Amino acid sequence: MIMADVLKIVFLIIGVFSSITCYWLATEALFPNFVIKARQRYKKPIILTFLGLLVVAIGGAIGAVTKSIVGNSGDPIIILLLCIFVFFGLLGSSGLCQLVGMGMPSPVDETQPWRRTLRAGIVLSFVFLLPGPGWLIMAWSGISGCGAMVLSFFNTASSVNSA
Repeated sequence: MIMADVLKIVFLIIGVFSSITCYWLATEALFPNFVIKARQRYKKPIILTFLGLLVVAIGGAIGAVTKSIVGNSGDPIIILLLCIFVFFGLLGSSGLCQLVGMGMPSPVDETQPWRRTLRAGIVLSFVFLLPGPGWLIMAWSGISGCGAMVLSFFNTASSVNSA
């Protein structure tokens, strides 16, 4: 393996985890109420995990049916479906990112609340790098993020306050 191959892998990993953190930051900037709801949902992570598994299973079933009906011409549809579920997972897991950030308070958080998400995004990115447990946590983060997204969209604000 030459140095170019090593740098290719390193920069790919840095790019992927930087973009994940940027999605979390953009979600907090554009949809702050949604992120607050998602963060409150993460106080019951088991429910989120099972709901996320259900959402991902339904998406997988739709993809399998599409593949069986239209064959190889359905590949773009399956890729689009996969991208949508990854996007849902990223948006929903922004609540987890904010929850981790709230566990690391800083005096700057009052004037610049986005710094909390940035700190947590960096921490979670390093957690995701660890082979084995980190990869499981990353998969759980995406799956539970799908559950958080569904619950945050379809539950009322009064149930959020009680959670």
